[in-house]
Parts: sequence; structure tokens; C-alpha cells
Amino acid sequence: MPPDFEPTSSPPEAGQLVVVRNRHWLVADVALSGLLPDEMRDADERPQHLVELTSAANDGTDDELRVIWVFERGARVFAQATLPTPVATHTWWSSRRQPPES
Repeated sequence: MPPDFEPTSSPPEAGQLVVVRNRHWLVADVALSGLLPDEMRDADERPQHLVELTSAANDGTDDELRVIWVFERGARVFAQATLPTPVATHTWWSSRRQPPES
């Protein structure tokens, strides 16, 4: 690795949203390299992950990209967020239902 190179964050997981090369992508798959670490190289070298990405842009294109995560400058993983759980105190259809006749 070049001496001025700063590794990116930890590799993402499938399904996460990431920014790579100033574009938003969805992670389709992540595979750890099968190469054995080179004992003659830097001991701090991080493992390489092949990350397969699908464009999250809403322009209708199905762009795909495959990158080695550790070499992507500025790549970021968005924190996982969940949508709030809806609380059904009153639903519009419950007032329209008729009680069963006896």
C-alpha cells in the first residue's frame, strides 16, 4: 500500500448502504480474499474484501460495481437504521367494519 494511503472503514455487510466513488450503492455481496497473508509484508495489513455493489440511484440504471474495499479511498458505510414500529391505536378500517351479527 502507498505510504499516504489511509484505509477505509471496516468492510460492509450485504444489504447495507454505502458511498463509494461519490455515489450511493447497495451492498449485494461481500467475499473475504482467499489469499494467505504475506508474512514478509506489513503486519498491520488488513484483509482484502471483494464487495459487489448495485447502484442505489433512482435514475433507473442497474449499474453494478466490484471493488476491493480496503483500497477504496473515502468509502463509507452508513449506520444501520431501522424504521419506527407503527403503533396501531386506531385504524381507519376498524371504524368501517361492522360487528358480526348474532
